[in-house]
Amino acid sequence: MKIFIDYNSLLDRTAGDVELIKEIVSWFDSQLPIIEKELIEISSKNDLNEIAFFCHRIKSSVGTLSFDALYDKLNFLEQEAKKNNTLIDYNLEILFIFTSLKEHLTELKKHFKL
Repeated sequence: MKIFIDYNSLLDRTAGDVELIKEIVSWFDSQLPIIEKELIEISSKNDLNEIAFFCHRIKSSVGTLSFDALYDKLNFLEQEAKKNNTLIDYNLEILFIFTSLKEHLTELKKHFKL
């Protein structure tokens, strides 16, 4: 997934408060090991209800940071998991989401020199 961050939207959401952005990014960084562990557990169970719940829960944070493409992907996976769509390789998608999240955070840190 190409990294795309809508910086204008992010600045609007945070009223231009770079310190707030820094706090959010710092929180996300601290949560990455927990998120990774949770993703591994969820993917090993292959429980579509848990996958849908995880996608729903994390997409709001991703949306706050204006990671729009990642938000859309999480929304799509949430809806497909709720429909019990078993044609999707959720394990691969979960790995993709985690990797993309780390890349987006790295790009955001570079942009704001955090």
